[in-house]
Amino acid sequence: MRHAACNCAPRPAHAPAGATRRRKRRRKRRKKEAAAAERGLAVRSAAMDSSGKEREAVQLMAEAEKRVKGSHSFLRGLFGGNTRVEEACEMYTRAANMFKIAKNWSAAGNAFCQAAKLHMQLQSKHDSATSFVDAGNAYKKADPQGEIHYCCQTSHHHCGDL
Repeated sequence: MRHAACNCAPRPAHAPAGATRRRKRRRKRRKKEAAAAERGLAVRSAAMDSSGKEREAVQLMAEAEKRVKGSHSFLRGLFGGNTRVEEACEMYTRAANMFKIAKNWSAAGNAFCQAAKLHMQLQSKHDSATSFVDAGNAYKKADPQGEIHYCCQTSHHHCGDL
């Protein structure tokens, strides 16, 4: 038989109102505990992921340095040495972004500075200025109260006539 006011089924005689509430609270508490356990695992995997990103960024920096050194040969300079320098710029920028993910701000700033210097070699002042700004922001996060890094101070010297 249904209640006349709300048209819902009445509670069974064997389950008092307090027992139903306790079951609901218990289910809710278990869900919260499961979610907390998942977040704990997610935090651990994120920490491991950031160290993996940092390792990958170091490898990208080494590869970019090889590209830059390889572009300085005589024949490379005559026949498309700029493409290797452009690739190195992209690698430095990708490495810097990976360092940012790993929250290694000073390494990110160094990578952005390297990219900015290569952009200056390529006569790309806008990209160079953008990389110097990114480097400055990374250094600011590394040491908010500290001095501006030398690399960022030179951006005014290089990009003053933009």
